[in-house]
Amino acid sequence: MDISDREETPYNSIMYQLNDSPKKSTETTTVIMNRYFDSQYFPYSCMKLFGESLGYKRSLPYILGETYFVPDRGTSKKPASWYALHHVANSNFNSADKKLTLFTKQHPILTQDTTHVGFEKQLNVASHLYFTQTKLVEGLFNHFDVSRNRIYRENLVHQRLERVSYQLPSFTAYDFFQFMTFYNAQKSLSTILGEDTPYLDEARSSFRLPKMDK
Repeated sequence: MDISDREETPYNSIMYQLNDSPKKSTETTTVIMNRYFDSQYFPYSCMKLFGESLGYKRSLPYILGETYFVPDRGTSKKPASWYALHHVANSNFNSADKKLTLFTKQHPILTQDTTHVGFEKQLNVASHLYFTQTKLVEGLFNHFDVSRNRIYRENLVHQRLERVSYQLPSFTAYDFFQFMTFYNAQKSLSTILGEDTPYLDEARSSFRLPKMDK
């Protein structure tokens, strides 16, 4: 929870956890959450690009697999309060005082000032981002046979992998997608400016992935 605007305390944030006592910090929620997002090897800046590609630009939640964090407002100008939507099993909106209560199973875990429309919009965005991610993953894994049946064990590629262990370069999924973005950009520049343009080598050097050891 962001408390950076409260002058009566030197702290800037309070962290509530389901199975632990609250913790106060002088760090802002922006610093804390970005550190967590970076530790997942998928920074919030990349999530923003993903959301923008689907048409969402403000108050974007962080949705990565089964982890859903939602801000109570936009984060570009000042810190926001984030809540873990992946813990929420139910919700109740009191129209009289315009307060939303979120529940995990039967126990309330958070009450906040919001509108019912605002919460539904956030929930819809989070659901859309999650749905898109699952379809991307399903589409990719549909090309693999995880059962590795007898037919596929006779495949030369699988036979080779049973004998040879390849050393992969160290990069994250975010690094790879960023590389592909830059690669497509330089391909477009090559088409427009020509392959012999000296500026292309300088551009390529900034996003070249390490080579895989053979």
